[in-house]
Amino acid sequence: MPRRRQTIEHVVASCGLLLTLPTEEMSTTTRIEGQLAKAHRLSYNRQCSRIFDTGSRLFHDPQYRLPADSPACLLTELSDKHIFCIGEEHDHPEHHAAEVELLKAIHTISEKNKSPLTVGLEMFDHSKDHKQALTDFVFGNDDLQTLRHRTDWDRRWGWPFLQHAKFLNFAKRHRIPLFGCNAPQPMTKFVENNGVQGILGRAGIPSVDLSNEAHRERFVSEKQGYAAATATSEQELQFAYEAQALREEWMAASAFAHARDSGGVILLITGKNHVAGRAGIPDRLHKRLDGWPKPTTIVMQGAHWNTKQRPLPLVDNLPGPGEADWIWYMEHKKGCSFN
Repeated sequence: MPRRRQTIEHVVASCGLLLTLPTEEMSTTTRIEGQLAKAHRLSYNRQCSRIFDTGSRLFHDPQYRLPADSPACLLTELSDKHIFCIGEEHDHPEHHAAEVELLKAIHTISEKNKSPLTVGLEMFDHSKDHKQALTDFVFGNDDLQTLRHRTDWDRRWGWPFLQHAKFLNFAKRHRIPLFGCNAPQPMTKFVENNGVQGILGRAGIPSVDLSNEAHRERFVSEKQGYAAATATSEQELQFAYEAQALREEWMAASAFAHARDSGGVILLITGKNHVAGRAGIPDRLHKRLDGWPKPTTIVMQGAHWNTKQRPLPLVDNLPGPGEADWIWYMEHKKGCSFN
């Protein structure tokens, strides 16, 4: 059946499928993970990492300002109700390494404050099958490769799985609940091909706000995502934007559900296009929250450096608070965007 002629009923039914494949040997995974980490250390200068606070206009060295045991830790005022929205470049290994350090710091402070910590990940769907797979991984005997196969990672997500290994293993070791927050892929593909109007009002589908013109203009100008980059008509571009907005509403709604049910601290990790400028997930999430502070937004950003002159990124126009609370600059990876 051609994609454009799929019915929404077919799409909804397909979102419940659970794929299970044979697992690989864990020893192989561990060896590859170690080799990958070693290669990353050789490829990047760890000094090329600074957090820019858009409010104070100050740069901070995360090696000294992020660890929970540092007297200058940036997270010491963490409240017992707090959401962090992290925007990464999916193919940048240093962004994944930085997320591990952030998770470690927040976990330590949350334990000290006796505040529950939950992590939401765009890489997994907000569906019953992915929820069960993540629960079995964190609290059961499933390993990384089992999680990879049960969530059909290679076909559905496709970015290198082992770049997330340290983060996922840390969550498993410390029994930190994980939840998928993304809209199921068949749902977004349906919207990319047919628009969002055919699914609005159905049970389980969040309302989708398409009224923010600045958000749409940024999406169009940057051609965010494959569907937008390959659109050949205004209608295809509009449908691509509607699919983007649907994903952002879905992720905001799933994070809100966990905030409402569990409270505590939530770390939400998505692509940076969903966080930069705040209008993607952060604003959609904040309007759902009652009695919670605005989400703290952190955008991971590649940059060039000249460490011989000063250990700061070479950035002509530093962004203001409208872009994010923090811009975490790291050494640019070839192929990643500067925008």
